[in-house]
Amino acid sequence: AKRRAINYTVLNGNFYIGYLNGSPLPVKWLDMDVKRSKNCVKIKWATASENNNNYFTIERSKNGTDIESIGYLQGAGYSKDVINYDYEDEKPYPGNTLYRVKQTDFDGKTETTCWKSVNMEKKIEFELKEMPKYIME
Repeated sequence: AKRRAINYTVLNGNFYIGYLNGSPLPVKWLDMDVKRSKNCVKIKWATASENNNNYFTIERSKNGTDIESIGYLQGAGYSKDVINYDYEDEKPYPGNTLYRVKQTDFDGKTETTCWKSVNMEKKIEFELKEMPKYIME
């Protein structure tokens, strides 16, 4: 199997990917994040530039092995501007779920982000109140 090297850097908490075996990658990622929002999960990511980018696939998994595609967003094709993307999973799995974004360029090559997790366990909310003390004599 042919080995491939990816050059990357982390700057101010952002993960930048630059070249794959000396060729520029189709997307320069700025960030990718997932957050619980009431009963849904919001997946957000940003690109610093796009070259030959066809579309993004949003994927989720309970275990990192069994992967389900839950949505698609059209890429910009070619852009030198920062572009923010977002997708909402309106029917997330209960419990802990992994999410990632897969980028596909016009000639079918793909690149994926790292998995990010979110927990949809129901939060138990309660309030403690001080009760009056009764003294029995």
